[in-house]
Amino acid sequence: FYDINGMIPVHRLGTCDPGASMPRSTALSTIKGIRKIAQELKPDVVVAFMHSSYVLTSVALFGVKIPLIISEHIDAAHFKGRPLQRFASNVAFLLSAAKTVPSTPVRLEHARIFRSKVFTVENPVCVESSRAANSRESPLILSAGRFMEQKDFETLIAAFAVVASEFPEWRLKIVGDGELRDYLENRCRASGYADRIELPGVAKNMAKEYEGAAIFALPSRYESFGLVVAEAMASGLPVVAFDDCLGPSSIINHNHDGLLVSAQGDRVAALVEALRSLMSDPLLRARLGSAGSKAIDRFSIDRIAHCWESLFMRVLEGQYQQSDFESENVQ
Repeated sequence: FYDINGMIPVHRLGTCDPGASMPRSTALSTIKGIRKIAQELKPDVVVAFMHSSYVLTSVALFGVKIPLIISEHIDAAHFKGRPLQRFASNVAFLLSAAKTVPSTPVRLEHARIFRSKVFTVENPVCVESSRAANSRESPLILSAGRFMEQKDFETLIAAFAVVASEFPEWRLKIVGDGELRDYLENRCRASGYADRIELPGVAKNMAKEYEGAAIFALPSRYESFGLVVAEAMASGLPVVAFDDCLGPSSIINHNHDGLLVSAQGDRVAALVEALRSLMSDPLLRARLGSAGSKAIDRFSIDRIAHCWESLFMRVLEGQYQQSDFESENVQ
């Protein structure tokens, strides 16, 4: 999705196209490919992101004396009803030297006995380039993410349909794509407001998307971090998310730099109330947006890079000093 700096060599395994789900039939060739590259390059450390990658990588590096750091960017809710994925993820964790997760609540989901090698390393946000993005405001509610059940865009579409008649100048835009596109397009048509709901597909320049919006809403059922939430806040947008979503709820301070709505009961009704309050009150939008742009300084690229470098050094030295990280990591 993101452009890679030309100084970084890329070795493609050829098992699937970038961004596509890897067919299970190519698992063995992928394992062989990873092992071959590792033996040729002899890296000091290997980092594998997400269980779809790190499970195979842990197998590929078995018996090879190269420390593996696995990085999981989803919380335990994902593994409910997926016992095989959970088992494979746990095995990979036992074979790894360390594990990173993007928020403290996700770290605390791990049993205390295992937390000594689980580190919170958040996603970086380019604060400096994003802060000036919200230079103008239009009556637009923005959301972004993959079109999948986890993101629950259906709830956002239903909530917009409730308030649309009250605020005829407002529109809804959901940036992204995925397997539920046809379903969501049908939900837009069924809402009666398809002419005011945009599903433009994937956008690589999200700063421009934030610039053209007045509110950012993330209706996800679960997120381990929520990068778009942090980016939207950096851009000065007031953000709405559900309070049981671990990532956003660890970023947003309710009614100070965003709104967290209750996930108990009617999710649509709860989201409607938050959207209505923001759409009708420009001063509230301005206050939350201004506070949000200041609150995400902790996600600066310099601090996050330092966390990664500290973790690399500790893994290579065989030491795990939680004090090298932010205080939240020792909880």
